Amino acid sequence: MMLEMEELVNESNGMVKTLALICFLSLVMLMSILGNLLVMTAVCKDRQLRWVHDNLRASWVRSPKREKAWTS
Repeated sequence: MMLEMEELVNESNGMVKTLALICFLSLVMLMSILGNLLVMTAVCKDRQLRWVHDNLRASWVRSPKREKAWTS
């Protein structure tokens, strides 16, 4: 009788862990979908976001410290 009870408890613990994992992964997927929708909405509303701006990379390459490192 006790062995049967322990098996039921172990089985229910496994089901709880599986259910918690499913809920967590579902939440991660839902948040990633909502985040992508938010980005798509921002890109559609703000036309400047549609073009790739190369200012950051250009400023990084042109900094005086970097030029010294590349020329020496």
